[in-house]
This record gives sequence, C-alpha cells and structure tokens, in this order.
Amino acid sequence: MTDIVAKKRSFFNLVKAMQDYDNEIGEITDEEMDNIVKELMPTKVDDCKTFILHGDALVAGLKAEISTTQDTISSVGKSIVRFKDSMARSMESMGAQKLPGKIWNIALEYRKNIEFVPSTITTAMYVEFAMIDPNIIKREYKINRTNFKQLAEKHPEILEKYGKESVKSFVKFRGNKKGIK
Repeated sequence: MTDIVAKKRSFFNLVKAMQDYDNEIGEITDEEMDNIVKELMPTKVDDCKTFILHGDALVAGLKAEISTTQDTISSVGKSIVRFKDSMARSMESMGAQKLPGKIWNIALEYRKNIEFVPSTITTAMYVEFAMIDPNIIKREYKINRTNFKQLAEKHPEILEKYGKESVKSFVKFRGNKKGIK
C-alpha cells in the first residue's frame, strides 16, 4: 500500500489518490484502489457526516444555552427592577426620604418623565406656538422624545396640549462613609 493511503487517510488524500489513479499518474495499484473505493472512502464519508452532525448538535446546544442564559439575565434584571420599585413604594408609603444602613444609605429620588402623544407633529403646532413663519411650506415634522423635551422646556404650553408629564420615584444607594473602609 502506498504511503498516502497507508498513513494519511484524510478525505482530501483519498480523493487525490482516486484522482491520480484515474489520471494514471499515481503509484496506486488496482488492489489499493479497490480498497479505497469499497472500504476506506465509504467509511471516510460516514465519518465526515458524523463529524458534521456532531458539530451541528454542539452548535444547537450552545445556542440553547445562550438562549437560556439570556432569559435568565432578563429575568434577574426584571426582578431587580421590581424589587427596587417595591422599595421605592414602601419608602413613599412610610414618608421616608432616606434610610441609613451600616455600609449603604438609601435615598428616595424622583425622575420627571415627559412623553408626547402624537409621533408626528405638523407645521400647525409650530405656527401655533410661533416657532416658525406660517408662510413656510407646510410639511410634517417627525419629532422624537429628546426634541419634544427641549420644546416643552422652552414652551410649557406644548406639554399641556401635546404631551403628558409624570414623576417616577426610584431608590438610589450611596456608600455610607462610616461603613466603607
């Protein structure tokens, strides 16, 4: 048996040996070629498919693990948010603004949230609040939350007509200078 067939039975080497035999340039005998075609190549093809199936199964398993991990991260994150909201509601109901701990202090803080009702505001709103010249070609303006907040700060009446304002409480932890060493 030739070196290629005896030592290196990779798929590539077996195909190359078969090709060399067909082109009559290899040193493979008819008996070796018969062995390659009937035993070595079918086994190698099956081994290649087994390798691919194993790899596909490994990828699917890793994707499932990633999905499970992402679900766990999301669940834990939501639990933390709910816990903090519960703490804020408890402090509000007690009327407590700050609570000391041995290492951390907790404070109740507030965040103003401004939302706009329509996602598209027409030229009429800008004209109504004298922000543009009424002779400008009429078109619709797309506005996002940041732009709306800036407009509402300059023109509070815009907020009354086109938006709503809410205040959300939340808890904030700060290190207690006595407890942190």
